[in-house]
Amino acid sequence: MASLSKAQLSANRQNAKKSTGPKTEEGKLIASQNSRTHGVLSNKPLLPGEDEAGLQELKDSLFDFYKPTDAIEYTMVERIVMGHIRQSRLQVAEAAKLNISMDPEIIVREINKMLGLEGVQKLTTNSISEKQETNYQFYIEVQDELNHLTTYEVPLQRLAELEIYAKETWKLMPKKAKEYNLEWDVFIKNPSLIARALKEIHISANEFIERYKISHTGYLISNELKLAKRIPAGKDFDDLNRYQTQIDMDIIRANDQLRKHRELKMKTIDAEVLEATA
Repeated sequence: MASLSKAQLSANRQNAKKSTGPKTEEGKLIASQNSRTHGVLSNKPLLPGEDEAGLQELKDSLFDFYKPTDAIEYTMVERIVMGHIRQSRLQVAEAAKLNISMDPEIIVREINKMLGLEGVQKLTTNSISEKQETNYQFYIEVQDELNHLTTYEVPLQRLAELEIYAKETWKLMPKKAKEYNLEWDVFIKNPSLIARALKEIHISANEFIERYKISHTGYLISNELKLAKRIPAGKDFDDLNRYQTQIDMDIIRANDQLRKHRELKMKTIDAEVLEATA
């Protein structure tokens, strides 16, 4: 440009190399509006539950890093920002789909199918709940304690040992006293009733374990399924992967176009300097 002096052209060239931010009045005006009207948050509605402050911080960080100095650079950076916002949304979507896949109703249907359970045999969410498994483990302990007894006849002087070495079983004894309509003090002094109670508790524990064995199996499978479901799978996740690839490519292309534009600006300034010095 004949109207520019050599000093001005040289200064422009050095400013472009530094890329520290807008130098022209137009560029300064654009930069001053970046955090307020740049287009990413001003004309793109937030999705339900999105963190506006977090997205704004992401945008500000990227604009501060790239420091666009003209309208074209501004557009390229806006594309990069939008790509990163979509990446953030994609991560949230993936987490949501994983959570859905771990829903107890979905898991119990998968378990019923895996075990071939139908009709009244089908497990429910209660069947594989923590509460149900806790009860099952309790009766496993009771069964183990009573399996170690050589006899249900426990002398009164050895009741303290029973309370220590069969503590889970001992927790059920007050309930047996109530079943017999006896006060605890009366019940605990009757060896024959204690023996009867121990035998009945043993039988009940065995029956409970047998009845809910399949629920215990379902509970174990449900825990393994939750671990397996941490790795995305299925058509929905294939779609997410394709979308992730598309986002990555969009960001790469925007970066590449921004780089080429800045290189072109440098070449243009170099050419102007050579023309002015010729």
